[in-house]
Amino acid sequence: MKEVLGIIGAGGHGREIMPMIQRAMSNEIKNGNVELIFVIEGEIQERFVNSYPLISFEEFIYLSGK
Repeated sequence: MKEVLGIIGAGGHGREIMPMIQRAMSNEIKNGNVELIFVIEGEIQERFVNSYPLISFEEFIYLSGK
């Protein structure tokens, strides 16, 4: 089962740490075991930030409950 790791916030800090997490999890991502996403509160204007999916906090909670 694929694990979804959500970075809360798609602003400057989130955009800076995402590549570090991507490098640290590269084997798991390559094997299809992990997906990295951005999670934000409020209305979604775009669905991707720097090629990573962007979802609402509510969507993330729903995914986490499965």
